[in-house]
Amino acid sequence: MPDEIVEKVREMVRGECDQLGVSHQWDHHIMVVLDYAMKLADKYPNADREIIELSVYLHDLTRIREGGIAENHNITGAAEAERILTELGYPDEKVVAVRDSIMEHRPAGKPEAIEAKILHVADALSHVRAVPYSLWLRARKGESLEEAVDRIRKK
Repeated sequence: MPDEIVEKVREMVRGECDQLGVSHQWDHHIMVVLDYAMKLADKYPNADREIIELSVYLHDLTRIREGGIAENHNITGAAEAERILTELGYPDEKVVAVRDSIMEHRPAGKPEAIEAKILHVADALSHVRAVPYSLWLRARKGESLEEAVDRIRKK
C-alpha cells in the first residue's frame, strides 16, 4: 500500500503542475530536489526513503497552487500534506514525519529528523543548481534582475 500512496501522490502533484501550466516547476525543481534527496538518503541508510520521497513531492504543493507567491507555504503545505496523506490512509506516524519535514524545509527551518534534514538540504541545493531557472521564473513574475538576484541570495 505505501508504494501505491507514493505513486498516487506523485501523479497528483505532477498532474497539478501540468494542469496549472507550471510543468517547469515539476521538471526544474521537484525532480531536482528528488535527485538530491535520494543521493543524500543513500548516505544515511536509516533514513526512511518513502517519507523523503513524499515530502519532496508535497513540499511546495500549496506554493504551486497559489501561483508561487505563498510565503508561508511550509505551514500551509504541511497541513495540506497531512490532509492528503490521512485521506489516503497513510500511517499516522509517517504522516507526522512528512508534515514535520515540510514544515521545516524553508531556509530558516530547524529540522531534527534525518528525513527533514535531507529535504531541507536537497531543497536548498536545488536553488543553487537552478540559478538560471530561478532568474527566468522571477522575470516571468515581473521582478527586475536586481530583485531576482536579491531573492536568490536570500535562499
